Amino acid sequence: MQEIACESRIASVDLFARGAVVTRLVTLPSDLPDDEVDLRVGGITAQAQSGSVRAALSPGSLDERAERRIVYVRARAVLPVDSPAPGELAQRVRDLERDLEKLELEQRYVHARRAAVGTVKPEPMLDVRWRRIDPESRVSDALAVLSLVDDLTLELDRRLLAIDDARVDLEKRLERARLEAAQGGTAERSQVRETRAIVVRLGAGPRPSALEVSYAVPSARWWPVYSARFTTGPKLAAEWSLEAFVAQATGEDWSGVHVSLSTVGLVRDAQLPELLSYRLGRKQPPPRRGFRPVPEGLREMFAGYDEAIARFVPPPAPALRAARAVPRHAGPHAALDEAVFSMAESAVAAEMPEMPEVAEAADMNGVEELAFAPAPAPVPAPMPVPAAYGAAAAPMAMPRRQAKALVPARAMVRAVSIEDQPTVVGYPDSYELQPTDAWLDFDALVLADMDDRDKRGQLVRDPSEMSDAASDDTLTIERIPMPRYASDPRYVGNGERQVRYRAETPVDIGSDGVPHRILVRTAAGEAALSLIALPRESAEVYREAAQRNPFEGATLLPGPADVFLDGGLLTTSALELTGDGGSLRLGLGVEERIRVVRNVRAQEEAAGFLGGKIAVVHEVSIELSSALGYPVTLKVYDRLPVTEDKDVEIELISSRPRPDKYDQAERGAPIRGGLVWQIELGAAGRGRIDFSYRIVLPAKSELEGGNRRE
Repeated sequence: MQEIACESRIASVDLFARGAVVTRLVTLPSDLPDDEVDLRVGGITAQAQSGSVRAALSPGSLDERAERRIVYVRARAVLPVDSPAPGELAQRVRDLERDLEKLELEQRYVHARRAAVGTVKPEPMLDVRWRRIDPESRVSDALAVLSLVDDLTLELDRRLLAIDDARVDLEKRLERARLEAAQGGTAERSQVRETRAIVVRLGAGPRPSALEVSYAVPSARWWPVYSARFTTGPKLAAEWSLEAFVAQATGEDWSGVHVSLSTVGLVRDAQLPELLSYRLGRKQPPPRRGFRPVPEGLREMFAGYDEAIARFVPPPAPALRAARAVPRHAGPHAALDEAVFSMAESAVAAEMPEMPEVAEAADMNGVEELAFAPAPAPVPAPMPVPAAYGAAAAPMAMPRRQAKALVPARAMVRAVSIEDQPTVVGYPDSYELQPTDAWLDFDALVLADMDDRDKRGQLVRDPSEMSDAASDDTLTIERIPMPRYASDPRYVGNGERQVRYRAETPVDIGSDGVPHRILVRTAAGEAALSLIALPRESAEVYREAAQRNPFEGATLLPGPADVFLDGGLLTTSALELTGDGGSLRLGLGVEERIRVVRNVRAQEEAAGFLGGKIAVVHEVSIELSSALGYPVTLKVYDRLPVTEDKDVEIELISSRPRPDKYDQAERGAPIRGGLVWQIELGAAGRGRIDFSYRIVLPAKSELEGGNRRE
């Protein structure tokens, strides 16, 4: 079968609460044959889940009967030929870190030498009586030693100053290099890495116009965020931006792609459940399972093969040959590299258990070829697994570089099928729990090798698919701290309300595990500006913008909203869950050009028949003044005291102007006794509110905290 390599590019990404589905547009060759052919799409990230690979064709002919069909789609791992090497940006950071370490070592050495030179004190020893001395020569020698010490000290001090200057400059360069590496692409950080290839077999037919392949990757997530830009004037204009923080570490840079955002989970069973009936006296048949027991006589089926193989005289066992390692890095740090690698090799050799399959385990990063023993040693029996694990047991794979670099996969892995329990494979120090058949990935199952007497004739996990490459990146994504006021789309509405957005323009998102802010949609409208005063609590007047949800047909998730007023960032507020047609409220800070003053006067007097009660009258006056150049409407909120005591009476005596009752239910904090006034203030105008209320209580009683309630 002819296999043709094709280029591809990422066209769109469907991002879920966790994970994403990446769609690539494949470039088909112009001379694509009409016969059955395999198309290989390389350069796919190693995180691509094999069971999620899909392919779709766009018709290129008007005759539907002559259209090509996709025979099958399969993903396979592609291991790098060369040794793993850092990219250009990562190599620059590594070189600068080594230079900085070298400077630090030299600085410590110079400091130690400076301290040693400072302890030198010449002794002329002029008081020696047992032999004749020349005082002049001894003094001159002592002075010469002092001069030498001063010269050495001066030279060392100059060297320390030079090292300090070089260290400051190197630290700045290292900081810039780390920033560039963090913002760089995947290819710039790692040149050689494991990838996958998707093979699509096309049936015979005319050349299609387009081919798309898609696959799921787990290491991606997002949070909603908003921007509201208000422009003051006679009318308050508002421009809204629906945005999102997107972080991904999939190993692929999303450049110029169309992105959709969804709160739905990526892993969800979409099959219609089967409703079982319950009948008295009849036993229900057990549900069908994906697991099938090994048929009887499977081992006898290979008896002829074993007998034929036994007739051949086995060749002499080849001598074990040492591993051929890739040359070390050359350069000014070759000695330092050799020392570091030697320490790493000693640590690895001390921690790794002895394995008879390994001839020699050399440098983990520099080994190009390893030699193995001709016959694998017997694998220990698997440990029993408690039944409590069940279907909830998640696969825990052995570290991939250990599985690849130390022992061959088929010599290491030995699986034992257990119908009702997870399957345990591996050595005692590194067991792997394979999922039950409820989560079996049938695309990753292959027939066991003929030489494996325990598993041949059975379906086993493909060794090339046993990877935990995505585990570290997924954990990195989960550890990213959420921005202030942000909400996790996974838990919004507890799954009852699902939302999907689609970005209007292509975006760029690097695979660096850092949140990137992207624009999804924009909307404009007119907001209603409210001026609110609560003189009982504060002497300031607050601005509040109220507007209907400007994004038609979209539900806004909870998240932070950056509020801009007349081009300047004012504050960051928390936006609540708002449905289509709902109302949005955002605070715009304090209006300094309006002043409010509240004055209270309380007076007690006798009340009731024969003076058996006390009435406490409160007279409240609120004065308002505006320095604005246009008329505004100010809402003033206040409240009367409330009581549950039947012996205490509270009544509103008078108010000018007349207030309306206010319960504050729309803000989620209802109150009793609330009052609200709407005061019209002209340009540079003034206003006033006067109201009074009476509290009547028994004469021999007193309100807790005092009869004055203001």
